[in-house]
Amino acid sequence: MPLGDWERLSAALPGLRILDATALVQDAVVRNEALLACKRFSRSIWKRWSEYHRRSLAETKMICVKRLDQGIMAREFDRQVAELQIGTSILNRFTALGTPETIAVQRT
Repeated sequence: MPLGDWERLSAALPGLRILDATALVQDAVVRNEALLACKRFSRSIWKRWSEYHRRSLAETKMICVKRLDQGIMAREFDRQVAELQIGTSILNRFTALGTPETIAVQRT
């Protein structure tokens, strides 16, 4: 869409901000480069190269922490902090229980 269309759209929808066209183009370039890298190499190589797996694990953990935040019952700040620390330690324990132990096997 040319910038004029964005201006008309923002006039029709009052809460819409006019987006920076250069930011949209830069985001598209980054996305296209990632897609081309996936096509050139296998997806597993791309995931290792871009550290996608680590980012995915971090996002999953943050979702769990946000769910803990929704269930806070304490009213005082110090007790809220203690409640979140307890919840986080429980989450870490569950994560440790679910992590497999890898043992190297010697070939004979």
